Amino acid sequence: MPTNICAPGTCTAPVRSATQQYLLPRPSISELTNTFRFYTLESLPSADEIEPLHTTLQRRQRKFIFDSMDARRARMRAKVLHRNERTRLKARRKEQKEILRSGVKPEGQAVVGLEPMPKFLQESEDPVELGRMMEGLSKEEMEMGLADVCRVCTYLEYRADADYEEIRGRCKELGLLRMKGMGKVRGMRELRDAIRAYEKVEGSQAVREAVEGLKERREEKEMQKMKLAHAKLMLGAIKEISKSFSNVDLVAAGLVVEKRKARRDGKRERRTGKMERLKQRVEQGDNDVQTLMGEIKKE
Repeated sequence: MPTNICAPGTCTAPVRSATQQYLLPRPSISELTNTFRFYTLESLPSADEIEPLHTTLQRRQRKFIFDSMDARRARMRAKVLHRNERTRLKARRKEQKEILRSGVKPEGQAVVGLEPMPKFLQESEDPVELGRMMEGLSKEEMEMGLADVCRVCTYLEYRADADYEEIRGRCKELGLLRMKGMGKVRGMRELRDAIRAYEKVEGSQAVREAVEGLKERREEKEMQKMKLAHAKLMLGAIKEISKSFSNVDLVAAGLVVEKRKARRDGKRERRTGKMERLKQRVEQGDNDVQTLMGEIKKE
């Protein structure tokens, strides 16, 4: 059945009259100039070929997205809450000492400056609106048979996961995401925002609950259509990540990485030097003690 598949609002290619084709994302972020590739339904890999590959990738990818991302943010959120609680307790203890010293209880409550919770750690609304997401499906996609919907959906999910893993791997290789001072590099804030947006779309609670509901009611075709619409939404987010990645000043980012590494190496050398000097002092002290004890015995 003729149709086009692409992320919502991103289809700019002309419709091909003879054999309309599926519009899928580029295979690699290294080909940023070639944003999409074309496939006919017949040229897509079979479900038997896609499923094992996707399952293996998902096993790694989903674990990274949900476990690592959630755990990291939970730790960061807990640290902010811990620092604020410590600040409150210190202020309260200071007030208690002042009362014990002066014997007078101050009127009103002291103002305590607390650390605000960063925006990306705050609980945010689900970014996915199911109604608008389903509008991303074309008429032809809505009329596809169950087997075709399953095959295309699985391939699009695999494509999104593979592209995201490649982007994360490339960013990790360049040291872009967790390096202090990288936020000042041109394009890095936009890249981080795009990655966070993709992770929110990928882990949408609304989509998960809707898919589970359709699965319980055994509405297989509707469930696959929803997963297909979600996959297209993820591909749209992947395209934004690729666009942001291409705008990052990699030269400036490389200088930041080198500077941080040099600073870290310098600290390591200073720590090593302090440890060596301490060992030498302790060794010299042992010698002095032995000498003193020997002199005492002679006396």
